[in-house]
Amino acid sequence: MSDLLGIGVSGLQAFKRELDTTSHNIANVNTEGYSRQRVDLAARKPDQFGFGYMGNGVGVDGVKRIVDEFLDRQILSNSTSFSQMDTFHNLVSRVDDLLANADAGLTPTLQSFFNAAQDVANDPTSIPARQVFLARAETLVDRLYSLDQQMANLASQTNAGIGNTLNEVNSLAEGIAMLNRDITTAFSGTNRQPNDLLDKRDQMIRELSQFVDVQVVSQSNGALNVFIGTGQALVVDGEARTLAAVNNAFDPQQIDIVVRQGSNSVVVTEQMRGGVIGGSLDFLDQVLYPARNELGRIAVGLAGSFNEQHRQGLDLDGNLGGDFFQGLNTGNLVPTVMGGVNNSSAGSDVLTARYADVSQLGNGNYQVRYLGSNQYEVMQTNTNQTRTFTGPNFSFDGLDIEISSAPSVGDTYLIRPSYGLASSLDLTIRDPRAIAAGLPVLGAVAATGNTGDAGVTVAAASDGTPYQAGDYSILLGSVAATAGADGGVSIGAFTNASGLGNSLGYELSLNGTVVHTQAEADAPLADLDALAAAINDDVALTGVRAYVDGGNLYLANDPASNQPILCGWWQSLPGERPGQRSGH
Repeated sequence: MSDLLGIGVSGLQAFKRELDTTSHNIANVNTEGYSRQRVDLAARKPDQFGFGYMGNGVGVDGVKRIVDEFLDRQILSNSTSFSQMDTFHNLVSRVDDLLANADAGLTPTLQSFFNAAQDVANDPTSIPARQVFLARAETLVDRLYSLDQQMANLASQTNAGIGNTLNEVNSLAEGIAMLNRDITTAFSGTNRQPNDLLDKRDQMIRELSQFVDVQVVSQSNGALNVFIGTGQALVVDGEARTLAAVNNAFDPQQIDIVVRQGSNSVVVTEQMRGGVIGGSLDFLDQVLYPARNELGRIAVGLAGSFNEQHRQGLDLDGNLGGDFFQGLNTGNLVPTVMGGVNNSSAGSDVLTARYADVSQLGNGNYQVRYLGSNQYEVMQTNTNQTRTFTGPNFSFDGLDIEISSAPSVGDTYLIRPSYGLASSLDLTIRDPRAIAAGLPVLGAVAATGNTGDAGVTVAAASDGTPYQAGDYSILLGSVAATAGADGGVSIGAFTNASGLGNSLGYELSLNGTVVHTQAEADAPLADLDALAAAINDDVALTGVRAYVDGGNLYLANDPASNQPILCGWWQSLPGERPGQRSGH
């Protein structure tokens, strides 16, 4: 029954609840994640009389949190983005400091190496210059090894950090699931929201957003379903799934993220976005792994190109140069092949890769999958571009692939052309005299009997493979060689411009011995190889051996010596007998 006293008491009780709530707010002013609460008042149910209804005073309708769901969602999004960018920046800065350091980076070491090489080129007989060059080369090898190992350590640390972060994510997920259960129980009993429990859950979700992108979906029972990354379910009602870091299917030094529910595990690495986890994965995929690939490609390219040039030179003892750095496709300086863990056999037992042309290598790895019927699909991992090749042997992007035995359909192999190979580069030369800084063709000296004023400029040898050490001479005819009617080459075919008839011929002599004679009616020599064969028939008499390389004819003393080679090229005019020569 309504009366003055009862109505007064209702007001006292209602405002006491407001004071209690205010005290609760003040007491939790420093509680992280706490939301200020407000008491909602409403008129109590009135009493009915014949003349109408009489009020019973005021009552507490509910205690609500003062929150803005839109702002909460913005906080989650911004927290995720900040953590991702901050993590990415911190990790990238470490690589930048590693490579761009003016003292310990790669650029100054490379520059010092090539400066020392130029000093040797300027003074090839200087032993001190050669010693400095070798020291710079060793420094370069050591620097490449050091940089590669530091990158490997940074990758290991980053992967370990991801594993620790996943443990925190799992702890938060379990806490959110437990709060879901408590909130659901409280909500179902009173149909009122347990504000403090909701604050705790929201705070855990905010902490979770620092590690990975978070999306939440409210349920009618008061629970929140939590999804991370691009939609992977982490918490559903009162159940939490577990994330774990496992070894990559190809490389045990890299990790994949899996979600576990019971005995099932699903790889979700590609679905992880945002936060510390997303920033760490972006760093690995976009910066560190490509940078380590590039570092290895520098080492492989340097070894291939420098060795090729070095093999074309002569050392201080007159010997042809060998490999300056460790040769490609030897030792550990080979493309890495890894077989998938679910393959029928290991990668090295089935598929091997070799360098064919390092200039064509790209900054990426390749996954090779057997399709059956001798068909192989090759996907470049950094572009996802796919191509199909027919086995058992095929080539792409500067690599030669050989399949030794047919794999099972679906078997997959990872090919890394350069990743981690900066650690494998080494020197094969330790003696400064062995540096091949000299040209194989040392110079062209005119014979004393020459009557023309032609000059010869010696360029670098195009291919050192057929070269034999010795002194070379260049043989000059009076006119260029011309094509014969039958497709052969007529060496020294002279044009009869004097009208003395058509009975022409010539002889070629070396050191006073005639090595080839040809009349106009004779069939022309087939090519320079045929001329070289004619010359080499008389090596015992002339002491001269011929070599053909790159369309050029070279002469060398055999055995090697510093003696000049005397060449004679004689044209006989019509009516002359052998021994009556009209020019040379």
